[in-house]
Amino acid sequence: MSAIIMTVDDSRTIRGQVRRTLEQQTEENYSIVEMGDGLEALRWLSNCLRKDLPDVIVLDRNMPNMSGDECIRILKQDDDWKKIPVLFLTAQTDIRQLVLGLAKLGADDYLPKPFDFDELAARVKVMVRIKQAEDESRRLNKDLELSLIQQQKAFEELKTTKMRLAETEAAAKLTAVFEKFVPKEFIKRIAPDGLEFLKFGK
Repeated sequence: MSAIIMTVDDSRTIRGQVRRTLEQQTEENYSIVEMGDGLEALRWLSNCLRKDLPDVIVLDRNMPNMSGDECIRILKQDDDWKKIPVLFLTAQTDIRQLVLGLAKLGADDYLPKPFDFDELAARVKVMVRIKQAEDESRRLNKDLELSLIQQQKAFEELKTTKMRLAETEAAAKLTAVFEKFVPKEFIKRIAPDGLEFLKFGK
């Protein structure tokens, strides 16, 4: 299954390393989109159709114009973008502070710079699998919800049909009883449209 990977880094060298590493995973059929900073990435996403959104974003933390931290804060505010898993690339060495910071931001994973190419490929692969499984789960839930609505509608229509049949059957029985004891000419006179339309009282 194909996947779209967005790599966001102000370093052309890093972007090239990410691209080459992922393109070597030929069995995964990745399409790579390169962006130079967070602002450029958000502009691209804003003009992107939902079906063309990336499956994973590989995002550098320290960039000019817009940092990775600021970029992910905006990503997590959008209903569609927040479903895209983010892999942070960072030179930060304090692991405890890094993990706490990324958890607060909502990043899904991180790799320290300089990163191992095989580890990058492995983590992206796992994130793509999870994202596509979640997408499929949402699609199935939506189909199930639609099916339940259709079933409820069919049930209501069936109830209405049964009520109409019951009314018709009752009218037929009433007609049969009347015809036993009342002359047909009299029935036609008091209920020309049928006994089911007969009104009693004033």
